[in-house]
Amino acid sequence: MAPDDWYDGMEVGAADGRCLAWVDLSAGNSVLLTVGAYYNGTETTVGSLHSQLFDLQRDDVRVPSRTFNGPVSEQVVGVADWLDQLVRRPIRRREWSDTAREYTFADDGTALVSSGSWQDRSGSPLREAVIRLVAG
Repeated sequence: MAPDDWYDGMEVGAADGRCLAWVDLSAGNSVLLTVGAYYNGTETTVGSLHSQLFDLQRDDVRVPSRTFNGPVSEQVVGVADWLDQLVRRPIRRREWSDTAREYTFADDGTALVSSGSWQDRSGSPLREAVIRLVAG
């Protein structure tokens, strides 16, 4: 559980506006990617967030940012659909050992997180599985 002061500062606007929502894509004990939505009073931009600072990472190739315009109600629906599609993407987990793992999006191979050196992750993995973060 987060400490009481964990949310301090979240109400303060940043260069991209104010962070309204975020989601951690997690598998086991690993956070693979943090994504979220920033609203600047006119439009909402979604994309990857820095996992500790929650800054919007517009140049993150894992999840290109996208901006929604129009009535706020349409922006909310667009953001919800975008987040839903993202969390439903299948993830490929490859394991060479207990410390050498790799997670990628299964549909296009985009790398998310890896642990262990590239030498530890060379050759055929011992285990490989496609996992879904959301049932459905």
